[in-house]
Amino acid sequence: MMKKLMLFLVIPSVIFGVFALSRIVSAKEIDYDVLYGNSLHDVDYIGNTYIETVDKDLMNYNVVIPPSFVLMSEDDTLQLYLEEETLAIAVRVKANGYVYSSYNFNDSFAGKGASVVNPIKSGVVLDLYKESTPTSQSYLDEKEVFIDGVSTVSQIAKSVITPTLNGFKAAIDFDNPELMIKFDLYVEIIQGELVVNIPNDSIIEYNPNLWVTGEEYYSLRNIVLFPYFGSTKSVNDGYVVIPDGSGALISLEASPDIKASFTLDVYGDDLGYSSPAFRTRALSVKDVARITMPIYGMVHDVGNTGFLVISESGANYGLLNFKSAGIINDYYNTYFSYRYRESYEQYQSRANEDQYRISLQEELDQYDLTQKYVFLSGEEASYVGMAKAYQNYLLDSNQLGDKRRSIYSETPTKIDFIGAEITNGILSSKTQEVTTYNEIVEILKELKNDGYSELIGSLKTYNMSKDSYRFDIYRQLGGKSDFENMLKYMADNDIPFSYYSDYVRSYADYSKMHAQTLSKRSIYYIELSWMFYAHNTVSAKYYMDFAKDDVDELSKYNINSIALAGFDRSIFTSYKNRVIFSNENMDLIMETLAYLNEQEIHTNLYLPDAYLYQYVDEYYDAPIGSSEFSFQAATIPFLQLVVGGYMDMYSPYLNFVSDETTSLLRMVEFGVFPSYVLTGSSPYVLKNTNSSNVYISEYSVLSRRIGDYYNLINEGLTATIGLEMTDHTFLAEGVSMVEYDNSTQIIINYNTVDVTIGSIIVPSQGYVVIP
Repeated sequence: MMKKLMLFLVIPSVIFGVFALSRIVSAKEIDYDVLYGNSLHDVDYIGNTYIETVDKDLMNYNVVIPPSFVLMSEDDTLQLYLEEETLAIAVRVKANGYVYSSYNFNDSFAGKGASVVNPIKSGVVLDLYKESTPTSQSYLDEKEVFIDGVSTVSQIAKSVITPTLNGFKAAIDFDNPELMIKFDLYVEIIQGELVVNIPNDSIIEYNPNLWVTGEEYYSLRNIVLFPYFGSTKSVNDGYVVIPDGSGALISLEASPDIKASFTLDVYGDDLGYSSPAFRTRALSVKDVARITMPIYGMVHDVGNTGFLVISESGANYGLLNFKSAGIINDYYNTYFSYRYRESYEQYQSRANEDQYRISLQEELDQYDLTQKYVFLSGEEASYVGMAKAYQNYLLDSNQLGDKRRSIYSETPTKIDFIGAEITNGILSSKTQEVTTYNEIVEILKELKNDGYSELIGSLKTYNMSKDSYRFDIYRQLGGKSDFENMLKYMADNDIPFSYYSDYVRSYADYSKMHAQTLSKRSIYYIELSWMFYAHNTVSAKYYMDFAKDDVDELSKYNINSIALAGFDRSIFTSYKNRVIFSNENMDLIMETLAYLNEQEIHTNLYLPDAYLYQYVDEYYDAPIGSSEFSFQAATIPFLQLVVGGYMDMYSPYLNFVSDETTSLLRMVEFGVFPSYVLTGSSPYVLKNTNSSNVYISEYSVLSRRIGDYYNLINEGLTATIGLEMTDHTFLAEGVSMVEYDNSTQIIINYNTVDVTIGSIIVPSQGYVVIP
């Protein structure tokens, strides 16, 4: 059974509760009885593994599927069943006999009305606008209609089922006179996995009264497929995996102490629908970690059965939804919904943004919806197995690329230098010089003298002529000669260098390059921690031009690497004579990065989304935590398990970390290298610049802290250089273990007391490397 452990580790105003999660644990000469005290789990010991005992009679192993479900397809791994009346599906996993279904057919739903039961049992749910009011309709819903003056009740939707070679096609028609929305749904077993698909060209709204003033009509907002697939009231040994930050687990308790419900945009908010006014800016104590991977998963029985869901196409319009048992009904459910239309504010006055009406985009978002279910059995049925399944998917679909980790003699340290920043002048903005090229060389020399043999560097400068962070050589920073001397010093001392660029942010008041919302106002993003808190957003069609400019400039100085920021907010819907869909932005970004790679420019990205992994040489601002909401059971290195073996990952800046020991141990646990931002001048000169949130940046002030951090993390991180994390385990209260592909293990102890594991003593707030 899953038991909560009572350690709580505080990370900048957030509580992190560590849970003991009992998936199959690889034992390497460790006496777990000493750690567990024979009381934490009821386990069987088999060879070098501990497997928790679960009463299989209480779970969906080899259950009888009702006769209303008809077998539509099967292969060596799966059987697919369809209940035509509800469009519900059931899938039997042959490896273990477990049955997953889109609703619990053993639930009688006694005493529950249609408003509760229909959304659960329906295979398809539509989120709609009734004129401009959001509402929802499920496939099983009924509506009273009058035919020749006679009242009758009929289902609002129907479908025609056609078997296919690997499954079935459902031609679905919500033919109620006020709806009139139809589309085709394909559900098929393909190479041992379940794939559902709605072709874009099959989606048709055919209500003649659509958009007619004075008439009642519904328009499509979101499509939801099988929202209760794999839902459960509770399981003793299972959890939900969400890609929140580095990854998080949510336990499936029968009576959760904290009930929660959330909806998060995959790849972040779509700014094209947003109002540019402050009145719509939601402020919170802490930002929610971005969803950078279009996946979620559930494990019903750790070490035996679970599944991973991947949004293959349409993720840019995907919404990740989660609901705890007890919020709406008795079930935990997690699912993607897919946006096809959104409301926005249409302004009636150029001078007064308070004068607006709510409008709806007329044209549906254009994309094929494809969602894949990967079923996990045996040892793969864990969050580690789930991460490796997603990694295999990325490799098979050529979205991850070859391994490109660098080999260092010890832990590398990344240093970002601020060369020049934007600040306010008397009449207009101007440049503030911060760090000269000679000062960068002197700081690097100090770091070398202090024993940091492995350094990588980047330089960030604001380019006034381009109103953004782009390449430039400043006379005030030393000019071309000093710049070339800086590059020579780095080359002579084997310090890889990349120039910082941001193709997305623009600080020009007006430019034809600025993207527009659907309300035809410039898209801008508000960052309240920055001096210039609002920046405009550049249309993606200009990114290639920027890249070509950078290649021309960088090649003059034999610079073969660029550090790119901003793509974490570049997936948006916009308007320029027509609606430009966010997937068009994605295509343009990939074309830009492919061009840079063709020109032999290494592309290092800050917080990249999953669709860009194949272009990432080094991953910057790698999350070492999740949002760590109180309903989450634990933060996990899911991201690192997926991509950490293929690219070096560097932390957010450690200048400002508050809970130092916990954060540093987390870096060791997750295999993430350290990163800092440094300046030659006092941070006082940054006070009125766009880096006003950088309040400590001088190496002379930070040197002791950087040294202390390095001494704590170096042994652990050096042991991970060039390796891939293959396993992660919560061993006990505040104790976790990671394993790498050369069998190296690291045991991390977050407790304030030493922990003894067999003959191994793990020091308090420390770790032990087992080679």
